[in-house]
Amino acid sequence: MRGYTGTMGAYVLDLTDRLFMRQGAEALGFEAPELPAMKPFEYPVVKRFFASPEGSGLKQDAYELYSDVYTAVQSINRLKKEGRIDELNSFIQSRQNLLAVKSGIYAVKRHLDKARKYKSAILRSDIDPELKRYQIDQLDAEINEMLKVMPELKRMADQKAFRSTY
Repeated sequence: MRGYTGTMGAYVLDLTDRLFMRQGAEALGFEAPELPAMKPFEYPVVKRFFASPEGSGLKQDAYELYSDVYTAVQSINRLKKEGRIDELNSFIQSRQNLLAVKSGIYAVKRHLDKARKYKSAILRSDIDPELKRYQIDQLDAEINEMLKVMPELKRMADQKAFRSTY
């Protein structure tokens, strides 16, 4: 629908979701939780001109670096399994910087996964919308604080020099 109707269709979908979530849930026989209170920059039309203060650049960097490290680890495992020792040694040598950040980026990924599950639980909970908003804001602040390590992890991985495509 968004593809055919553009921004106005997106506004209508957002409004419809908010208005009918409760009625649809009740029709299916369960009670839908209240959505968190909206911040001023989250309202339709207004959100077009304002970005969330949390942003998502560092989070995207974390997922991309995790993907690169994970791909490199999978390649190493495959080369070991196939007994391609010369290629394995060459691959490890060329990816030393990337492999050096493995434990750090895996820890970041675990934290992000845990935070995503916790945020989902908050959204499903039956608490006051203002309290929900507060808890989500606190969780977002914690995530942002944790993501401050990303520029250093990227620098250590020398990620700009290559992308793991093996």
